[in-house]
Amino acid sequence: MHADSASMLTAKFRPGVLVLVPVLGLLAALCWIALHAQSKGPIAFGLQSYTNHSALVGITNRGVRQFSYVVLVERKIGNKWPEGLKPGTIIPDHQFGSLAPGQFTNLTIPVMVYAPPYPWRVSAFFNRPPVQPGSPRFKAGLLALRFRMRKLAQELLGGTVREIQVSTKEMDIER
Repeated sequence: MHADSASMLTAKFRPGVLVLVPVLGLLAALCWIALHAQSKGPIAFGLQSYTNHSALVGITNRGVRQFSYVVLVERKIGNKWPEGLKPGTIIPDHQFGSLAPGQFTNLTIPVMVYAPPYPWRVSAFFNRPPVQPGSPRFKAGLLALRFRMRKLAQELLGGTVREIQVSTKEMDIER
């Protein structure tokens, strides 16, 4: 009787195992693809050239979503770099914008020379634009609210803004 019940138990779980193995294989393949696809990152940002007066930077959107950007020159004062983009920061007109997937832009940013010179770098701050009313994401957020899924609704409707900062290496202005 004991061997008979073991064979019945095995027979009950065999179809589940046959379904589980391909599902786990598919999940592993998708994870591998996602990890390797993101290895380059959705944003390409680089300092192309610079002088004591200006820096030329390039930004490319390699991702699948539109993003907004702000590009600023930062100065290291007292061995510390500024910590992110602060509210109230004055941003010149030509140093912000947005890029659709596959788009690129080159920006010329003024670099001021101080006496004594400070180390500087060019930083770009990226985030997704706000959710547009009527978009599928907006509608999904409203649906999540109807079903009382507040955290999901907050993510879908853009409640938390994730800002990504990318900076060039430290540059010294020589006299």
